[in-house]
Amino acid sequence: MFAGIKIERGSKLEIIDANGKKVYSKENILEKETINCSGFSSGIYFYKISIPIESGKETLQGKFVKE
Repeated sequence: MFAGIKIERGSKLEIIDANGKKVYSKENILEKETINCSGFSSGIYFYKISIPIESGKETLQGKFVKE
């Protein structure tokens, strides 16, 4: 679960760098997904998880820092 929301089949993860460039995208992510960020440069990144629900989709967003 992520923030109390179950990650369902068909969910999509995108990671975008501070310049707005999409650096990672994956569909059908798992509830416990491990992302290898070793190839990312140091800096701030934003993520967006789109989760399909009955009435459309739920979108979770946040940021993280790669040192």
